[in-house]
Amino acid sequence: MKSILLLTSLIFWCGLFGNFDCGDGIVYVNEKQTQYDSRFTNFPKIDGQPKLKDGTADLNKIIEAQLKVADEAKNSVFRENFIFTVTCEGKIQDIQTLGDPKMSNWTNIIEIIKGTEGMWIPALIDGKPVDCIYFGKKTVVGNKY
Repeated sequence: MKSILLLTSLIFWCGLFGNFDCGDGIVYVNEKQTQYDSRFTNFPKIDGQPKLKDGTADLNKIIEAQLKVADEAKNSVFRENFIFTVTCEGKIQDIQTLGDPKMSNWTNIIEIIKGTEGMWIPALIDGKPVDCIYFGKKTVVGNKY
């Protein structure tokens, strides 16, 4: 009985069809994206980073094309910093804007990023996909939108 419970727990924990070649349980950050940012000092650094599947796609271009700005921000110029994790399976999680909380309500950047779900190739270490934080920033000239 105990062995059945243990086996069931193991299957539940790992997932019946889990991708055992995916990730190593560590969340990495790209060295170049974060080298001057003290918020990422405790994360292990890698050279690679997650990429959009379409080689010509650029997240900043996607944001630029879809960005909406709240009326209260139309006369402002500000920088919106954002982070999210691209998992070893290419999924997006933990999307956040950084900085002044009122600015996070000035744009729809989080919704735009959510809309890229399924479009990501994870970062790789030795050919193996890993979880990696993607850090980005967008300077917004409010009256342009």
